[in-house]
Amino acid sequence: MSLTQTQLTELPDVETCILALGRGDTDYMEPLYHQTSSAVFGFAISILKDRGHAEDVMQDTYIKIYEAAHTYRKTGKPLPWVFGITRNLSLMKLRSDKRLTTLPDEATLDAVMSDTAPLTYEETGLLTTLFGQLATDEQQIIILSQLVGLKHREIADLLEMPLSTVLSRYRRALKKLERRYTEPLALFKEEPLS
Repeated sequence: MSLTQTQLTELPDVETCILALGRGDTDYMEPLYHQTSSAVFGFAISILKDRGHAEDVMQDTYIKIYEAAHTYRKTGKPLPWVFGITRNLSLMKLRSDKRLTTLPDEATLDAVMSDTAPLTYEETGLLTTLFGQLATDEQQIIILSQLVGLKHREIADLLEMPLSTVLSRYRRALKKLERRYTEPLALFKEEPLS
């Protein structure tokens, strides 16, 4: 089943999809996948640095979501739950296969930018270069904050880091990006801390 334009504008929210899956309603898997797959893949590839393994983890994430949806408790914050599953599966993959190779960071950027406005060739090259200069944890924090929309506290819980560490790495990543690029980076604008 493929979603039409009208259906895309009327998608149920992520939490509704998970709760419905928990009741056994498989019709909600496609809208859940449509809303989260790019971010799940981008997060997996930021950990694994391997497109093939990230695709495997993404598939496993949706299988695990389906299997565990009945355990999800309605909190109003389903994305940390989804990304917790993705993170755990990615780390399990890393432990089981020490031979993972590093892909160019363009794969990471392509994965996380797939739902945004198209970029020019020059913009893509610049962002790939800039993003590739960040440490893995900085990439993950930027992805989760700017592209997924998680709050810093949610990121800290998900990555099992103190909030102060997440905040300092977030700021450090933004400073690295700004130092290497003289024009303002609207895409990576800093949000007020709350």
